[in-house]
Amino acid sequence: MRFAQPLGWMALALVPVLVGISIWALRRRRRDLRRFLSAELVGRLAFGRSMEREVSKTILIAAGLILLSLALARPQWGMRLEPLVVRGIDIIIALDASDSMLAEDLRPNRLARAKSAAAELIERLPLDRVGVVGFAGSAEVECPLTSDHEAARMFMDTIDPRRVPVAGTALGEAIHTSMAAFGPANRRLKVIVIITDGEDHEEEALKAARGAADQGVVIYTLGVGSGRGEPVPVRSADGSLRGYKKDAEGRVVTSRLNETLLSELARAGGGRYYRLSGDQQEVSRLADEIAAFERQALEVGQQSRREDRYQLPLAAAFLLLAVEALVADRKHGVKARTEIQT
Repeated sequence: MRFAQPLGWMALALVPVLVGISIWALRRRRRDLRRFLSAELVGRLAFGRSMEREVSKTILIAAGLILLSLALARPQWGMRLEPLVVRGIDIIIALDASDSMLAEDLRPNRLARAKSAAAELIERLPLDRVGVVGFAGSAEVECPLTSDHEAARMFMDTIDPRRVPVAGTALGEAIHTSMAAFGPANRRLKVIVIITDGEDHEEEALKAARGAADQGVVIYTLGVGSGRGEPVPVRSADGSLRGYKKDAEGRVVTSRLNETLLSELARAGGGRYYRLSGDQQEVSRLADEIAAFERQALEVGQQSRREDRYQLPLAAAFLLLAVEALVADRKHGVKARTEIQT
């Protein structure tokens, strides 16, 4: 057995107070009678009163208070299973893991800032289920939809361009994979947040965004990078710079943030485009916009709960207090002789 509200036991402090007041009141009544009346008259006035009944009434009240304290402490024993219901929406964060995300126009690089923004977004939406998709030239689900946000962040941290089997930036494939990650469950709202520099090398993205919007999915895009362009560094395993990525003709590749495409993509998906800045205020605005959507109650599993048993001591306390109210101060069948005989 455990007590859910142990502070309820503080009501026990009333018990000695009650007993003390009862003893004091009894002694004072008798003292006052002796002060103004003779011993014979005191005996006549007090005739018929039962000391045992007065003690019994005090005991009943004290026991009632003890049981009330027990009820206030909320005793619990036994377990029951009940549905775990949350109000939220499903959010897939599609994170670009292409080589261009290693550009360092945002420190330490675009990918690190993208992960930081995604982690902040997850933190600001604590009641929603979150899944993670990593993509470059292909896309795959890194973390399925879950209410365990710590797990989602952990899987997101493992996303790295060196783990991506196909180079490139296939935004259309990222949207299709995100749609599949939602699963067949019917919910009022689904959201895809694409965090990328927008260097798409395919023409499928806008078509995929419109198809997602037709199915009730809202797409937001969060642009990472700068419009001026930045070379993509190539580093060794120890982090030292070996050079910069070059194309087939030996020219250094410059990666630019494609805000035009990301704006069109968000518009086609019924959402909005944000550009990530140094202080990441856009993440807060994006989270506020998503948080404004109406949430739907969803049963996501079952949880164990301890059974409350406070009803038992509470009922016993009321019973004792009711009995105390029915106990007479005088003995049955005896009339107190309060008149002064002359």
